[in-house]
Amino acid sequence: NMALRVKMKFNETEPDYNYPSLPKHIMYGVGWLVDKAGGSQVDILVSARLISVFLGGLTVILIYFITKMASENINIRLLSAFFAISSTVLAHNARFAHNDLYLLFFITLALYALIKYRLVGSRLWIYLAFFSVGCAASSKYTGVSFIVVLLVFFLIENWRKIRTDFLRTLETIFVASVLTVAGYVAGTPKALLWMSFYFKRMIPAALRFASYGRGPDSVIGFYGQWGTFQAAVGPWVYYLFLIAFVWFAIKLILHALKKVGENEQRKKIIFTLLASIFIFNIPFWMSYNYVPRFFLPFLPMFAVLASLFVEDAVSFVRERDFSFAVPLISVAIILVIVVSFLNAASVTLLFANDARTPAGDFIKTLEPNTVLEYSLYPPSIPENHFSRTRNYPIYLIKYPGETVPTNKAFQYNQGEDGLYERGVDYLVVDSFTYSRFSDEHICQTNPVECEFFNQLLAGETDLHLLASFEYSLPSFLPQISLAAVNPDVKIYEVPH
Repeated sequence: NMALRVKMKFNETEPDYNYPSLPKHIMYGVGWLVDKAGGSQVDILVSARLISVFLGGLTVILIYFITKMASENINIRLLSAFFAISSTVLAHNARFAHNDLYLLFFITLALYALIKYRLVGSRLWIYLAFFSVGCAASSKYTGVSFIVVLLVFFLIENWRKIRTDFLRTLETIFVASVLTVAGYVAGTPKALLWMSFYFKRMIPAALRFASYGRGPDSVIGFYGQWGTFQAAVGPWVYYLFLIAFVWFAIKLILHALKKVGENEQRKKIIFTLLASIFIFNIPFWMSYNYVPRFFLPFLPMFAVLASLFVEDAVSFVRERDFSFAVPLISVAIILVIVVSFLNAASVTLLFANDARTPAGDFIKTLEPNTVLEYSLYPPSIPENHFSRTRNYPIYLIKYPGETVPTNKAFQYNQGEDGLYERGVDYLVVDSFTYSRFSDEHICQTNPVECEFFNQLLAGETDLHLLASFEYSLPSFLPQISLAAVNPDVKIYEVPH
């Protein structure tokens, strides 16, 4: 919306350079079409979210076709798709106009193209893979690490040809490099058109990405990521994914020792999936910044492995005449999928009954031509109802060494006193904002706002609570919580 109203230029007048711009340009283009067609701001937002839904759907299709290359059983292919469709993390993030679904799609497309290259040997597939990685990096900086996966497998496939056909190998690497850059520049043209300006700001932002939100109690990803991954996919699917990974890792080792046999094409696909998970996960080992949506790109890899594991498990028990075990495996998988779909149902209800919807309706009844401020995850604020609406000026330190900006027309982190100085009549706060002050580290870096919000919730300020809104899931459904969805909302009147 800000870009459409010429209040922001991507990679030029943005407040930070934390994200590259391919998703922003695509959403801008779709928003521009909707705006020219007479659509409202709500229509623009819905259209941007529909792109994420579309990319999520394309990703599920790619998962199906990756599995198809490894299995002739259509039930196994459908199972891999079901693992993705029923995933909480996909159901959650496919509803947002955010860059994670773009990263997911382009990484999955690169993986598909890489597997095709390993199976058929056509350079067009490896070129598509490198271009897709460029687009992935232009969607989110973490996408660039998948280029290591492509290089590893390119060298594996061409190791014997390097000496005998060096120029052709060099040509392929050169073209692949150009296509990677082209993929990045296609989404973030400032990287080519104004290189010094862009990279001077982009590189520091990308380098500090791993330290975002780091506090004294933060755990490095090598140890801490497992619980987050479990929260992203759910405990049942989490253990199934890990068991599938270990099963195939052991099986490939035994195959290398000539202890077991394996179809060559299937072996290549499985090895590609295992190595992709391992290599792409290495940056997470060294990061302090890992939230559930960051694990989206791993979902297709694990979904394919898990479905192939189920196929192996059924074959294993049948070969040993454990016929009673086949129904048990079927029941277990059905239970996993049912629980996953119940989680997805909880996701749907949290979106449909988000407490910000009735809060937004209440805000429309407040006295017009007054001043309203809102915290980080606000309800919908009606246009032209208030004389001024703006973000409550709070600034939370995101990484070590960061300082609060002082070059603004207003002052950050003034607490209750700032409300009176700015002449605010109403304050809207959400639980995603005020719950952060239960973190001792955040309170140490922002004591004024910590004290204010804790006193506000305790009723120890002069502000008057007008209304409070919240929604809870039915007791028979999984009790999940989602980032940026369904916060509790409190609306206060500021006395004068």
